[in-house]
Amino acid sequence: MLRNYLTVAWRNLLRQRTYALLNVTGLAVGVAFSLLALLYVHHQWSFDRFHESAERIHLIRYDYQWPGSDDLPMVCTPPVLAPTLTEEMPELGPVVRVYWGDMTNGVPVAPEAGEPLWARGVFVDPGFFSIFSFPELAGDSRQALADPQGVVLSRDLARRCYGEVLPIGRQFVVTMAGIHRSFEVRGVVEVPTSSSLTFDFAISHAVRGQLSDQWGHCHVLTFVELSPGVDRLAGEEALARIASRHLSPEMQRRWGGEAGIKLRLLPLLEMHFTQGLREIPAVLNPLYCWAVAGIAIGVLIIACVNFVNLSLALMSRRTREVGVRKTAGASRGELARQFLAESTLVTLVSVAAGVALAELLLPSFGGLLGVDLRWRLAPTLIGAGSLIVIIALATGLYPALLLSRLDPVRIMRGRLGFGGTSPLTRALVAVQFACAALFAITALVMSGQVEHLREQGLGFDSDQVMVIDVERGQPERSVVPYESLIAALRHAAAVRPEIIAVGAANNRFASNRYEGTILQIGDRPRQVGIFFIDEGFLAALGIGIKEGRSIAWDRQAEISDAMLVNETMASLLGPGTAVGQSFTDPRATQRQRTIVGVVGDVQLSPMGQEAIPIIFQPPEHARYLENVYVRLAPGHLREALQQVQAVWEQVFPGRPLPYSFLDDDVAEALRQDGRWVPVTRAAAGVGIAIAALGLLGLTALAVERRTKEIGIRKVVGAPVTRIVWLLSREYTGLVLAANAGVWPVAALVCTRWLEQFADRIDLSWTPFLAVALGALLVAWVTVSWQTIRAALADPVKALRYE
Repeated sequence: MLRNYLTVAWRNLLRQRTYALLNVTGLAVGVAFSLLALLYVHHQWSFDRFHESAERIHLIRYDYQWPGSDDLPMVCTPPVLAPTLTEEMPELGPVVRVYWGDMTNGVPVAPEAGEPLWARGVFVDPGFFSIFSFPELAGDSRQALADPQGVVLSRDLARRCYGEVLPIGRQFVVTMAGIHRSFEVRGVVEVPTSSSLTFDFAISHAVRGQLSDQWGHCHVLTFVELSPGVDRLAGEEALARIASRHLSPEMQRRWGGEAGIKLRLLPLLEMHFTQGLREIPAVLNPLYCWAVAGIAIGVLIIACVNFVNLSLALMSRRTREVGVRKTAGASRGELARQFLAESTLVTLVSVAAGVALAELLLPSFGGLLGVDLRWRLAPTLIGAGSLIVIIALATGLYPALLLSRLDPVRIMRGRLGFGGTSPLTRALVAVQFACAALFAITALVMSGQVEHLREQGLGFDSDQVMVIDVERGQPERSVVPYESLIAALRHAAAVRPEIIAVGAANNRFASNRYEGTILQIGDRPRQVGIFFIDEGFLAALGIGIKEGRSIAWDRQAEISDAMLVNETMASLLGPGTAVGQSFTDPRATQRQRTIVGVVGDVQLSPMGQEAIPIIFQPPEHARYLENVYVRLAPGHLREALQQVQAVWEQVFPGRPLPYSFLDDDVAEALRQDGRWVPVTRAAAGVGIAIAALGLLGLTALAVERRTKEIGIRKVVGAPVTRIVWLLSREYTGLVLAANAGVWPVAALVCTRWLEQFADRIDLSWTPFLAVALGALLVAWVTVSWQTIRAALADPVKALRYE
């Protein structure tokens, strides 16, 4: 019987191949987009779950914050905490420390005598790989760091350095602070993309030498694997006893106010979605996951609605078949199973096509979101199987039950209450266009906000500016190499037209990371950014003086006593001019510095956050100038790069030049926060395309049903425009009603999204009206393609239709 159902279903699909193709295409596109979106959501929610003891691993939060400051609380802990816990409370569980330090942005590494390349390392305790169970590919990672000579590589770095050969026992050279250190490879592990802790290689803390035993020196992440039977509350109580035992009341008041310093536990499985803390890697706002899941469900609803619409319309053409079969004795159950089998067959074909399409689009979709997405067999099979069952039942059950219960007499008389003109079909078309309109409005608002941020004044000119990360190059942290590099680049700028200006500073733009301190301004402490700059910095970045003057770099007294501030800092100093006011040097409490000039606000991160107060002052030592900015002449990029490369080789021979372009950094920062724009655009495009496909099929069926009516109207003199309007006015009203109905929801979604930006656009009626007109245009074009052809047809053929 099942074989007979499938055979009849296949023959019906072949007989109505055009409409079947529209149905399969719409559902396949919706399934592909939904699978990709749900794959991303699964990837995010699976963070850190691959560790065997993931549920027991916790990050120890050493929350402290200057009283009254706007700065986020830190989670870094002092290095002395881990050995103290191990010694005094071993029952709590094993404890390890993690520290990236100067290896955060990568250091030069090399396989034995091979060519150097950049890799990101991490310092860990020997027991790190006993707590964190990264998949082991070779060697023994748990014992690899028992002595300081061992190193554990990630699979990707092992391949980059040694190819497909397992490098266990091979030498691995790391350059740290200008010193080449040789290690022995004793383990290779896989670092999944769903790991909060990422690294290319791991070495022991012992390489760093004696660690600080001061409780106020906080710079490492400390993790504890709670022993069985020890819960989170018991662990925090034990940590409170440690804090009261080792932290003086003065320190607790200084950092934690009246409440004191609190040692708390953050579960590893919650770390990826924890907001409002500093130094936690790979953090994601969970709302983004829910948003992507909602978009996936919305697109799938559009596809399913489209499927139901076309299925109802197609099945309405088979009413005589149903009437004849019921008259011949077919039961309602048999008819329902027949139509459900047809729906299931179409669903199977659509899901298979959707999976294939998703496979093709997977790299592009992952690139849009900045995530390396990979298929996982079990979730993919479960997802595809669930979609087949859900879609087959949701889209096939209602049409099957509806047709199977029809009275044969009513069928023969043509009195049917469903099809392309039924209230249900109209409502489903409206739902399709409402969902598509929601995505389109959101995409337009997001695009407008990102474009606004791109065009806003960043306070500096990022075009043709090369940024050299001197610290990443890992020269020795002494004055001479830094001064030699800057002096050599300035000499090149003086004699070569390809280099316009050279400046240096400690901070880097578009990174959202900056050096700062707390200053008492007015009646409250404020987080203030500190820029150590040299005489060429303002010229290299195109930063102008708004008030006062620049620092007189040829006068030693002014280098020691002068500073610049930005407009935000000047506004905090009260009414009147800021020029002439004095401050205690944040880094030298015995020295007063006087403000000699005010510069415009510069955005450390160009994504609409409020500008922070900033102080610009000369450094005490050239080694603080870790980022060198080189403005290059337009049209001579290759020659300029060669000149800079030659200077770098002269100062730091044998070390790769670590550079980027500032406009690329800005674009990347924009892309990170604007990555949801292309996803929403894609959802809007997919939704509108599916709705248009459904509308095309419905219109074709409606024209087919009204062929004789069209012929009669033409015979009695109806013009083509009148016939086209007669057939398309119904869908015009549906599209407009769908758009108007979804406007409040779209306004709420867009308002909530815009609230995260300090500098944001005003929500206007423009995107709402533009989407309504665009949807109307799509509907008219789709409907007109069928109706105009029908209206222009020979009326004689129409009257002979039956």
